[in-house]
Amino acid sequence: MKRILVILFAASSLTVARADFVLKQQIKSVGQNGVVTLEVKDDQSRLDMPTDLLGDVSVIQDLNTGDKTMMIHQRKIAKLESGAEVRQSAEQFGYSTNGVVPKPVDTGKTGKVGDYDTEIYTWTNNNGVGGTLWVAKNYPDFDKIKIYLKKLEESPAGQMMRGDSPDGNTLPGMVVKSEKVAHGDIITETLISAKEQPVNASDFDVPDDYRIIGLPITTNPTTTPDK
Repeated sequence: MKRILVILFAASSLTVARADFVLKQQIKSVGQNGVVTLEVKDDQSRLDMPTDLLGDVSVIQDLNTGDKTMMIHQRKIAKLESGAEVRQSAEQFGYSTNGVVPKPVDTGKTGKVGDYDTEIYTWTNNNGVGGTLWVAKNYPDFDKIKIYLKKLEESPAGQMMRGDSPDGNTLPGMVVKSEKVAHGDIITETLISAKEQPVNASDFDVPDDYRIIGLPITTNPTTTPDK
């Protein structure tokens, strides 16, 4: 019996370690309106989002190296960037790993977002950008979700954005709604769902009929990149 329990424990540990994660939220702003989906599998993330300028866009990132692939679906284009190129571009826009992470301030107020009772926090960064966070302490499986959020925060892309908004790991629960005021635009994000669920490995592949721009990060024998 003891041996069976040990085997079951080991199997469950492997399942947790290999679990995938999917987060969906509704976004509303000047340049984006619709559903944003984030998938995490192993050391990769994929962000699917609507844009007014380019249509639907997907961004795939290596959470260790920072290598990025951006797919513009209506044009069937995939742009590849190394982690170094991504970092250089971010620095040109004023982002840095040395950014001071803004501290969320508990307002003492509460509110209802969907089915969740929330505590309301505000924040302001060093660039005068600020916002409001609605935090649900009772969000299901938040202890598991925190693992993925921390992984994203600690990725190269997350570190480059560290001064832009508060670190979610410092909050007592799940952010189920946020409003960010930046350059006259109000960006509202409302959580639809966040949970562990299977993600297909093929979601991180570039379709064969997409034109690749930039030097390939990994060899793809079916495509020839454009320079």
